Amino acid sequence: MRTLITGVAGFVGRHLAQELAQDPEEELNGADHTALGEEEILLCHLKSHWPLDVTIFEQVRGCLLESRPDRIVHLAAQASGSESLKRPAETYKVNAIGALNVLEAARLEAPDATILLVGSADIYGSGAPGQKLREDAPFKPINAYALSKVAQDSLGELYARSYGLRVIRTRTFSHTGPGQHPRSALA
Repeated sequence: MRTLITGVAGFVGRHLAQELAQDPEEELNGADHTALGEEEILLCHLKSHWPLDVTIFEQVRGCLLESRPDRIVHLAAQASGSESLKRPAETYKVNAIGALNVLEAARLEAPDATILLVGSADIYGSGAPGQKLREDAPFKPINAYALSKVAQDSLGELYARSYGLRVIRTRTFSHTGPGQHPRSALA
């Protein structure tokens, strides 16, 4: 199984790569806007690593052409809600256009790959006090980050329905654990 992880240098990407590497049948490939050193590539057990700006379609397409993935875990994102308030256009570009580029490149170059789009529960807004959020709750994004994740989620649904891609969409709550960046709320 060949897996491509975008955003492999990030908090979740590193943990995922180390977990998937335990399977001897797994061929891990990673891409990130952050360059990884040789030691980090070995630590993540990557066969290959590409520098990647997900906002540039040709880079994404080239990455998929070279890695020929059976599955794509799309983690590349601007993941800070507070950062999205400072730079909303950049957040939207990375998260929404980045996801669009991954989906379109997969449609053209890896149409049989399974694509995991890691979204956010922020798409629901705060929710009613004392009430659990349900997956079928309406979207109520309250910042640029949440809006960009609504777009990502909707694009995933569009590409699954219109082009027959196998897209899995998550709406996860905050990630936390060892190695989290200090700017994160739960670090």
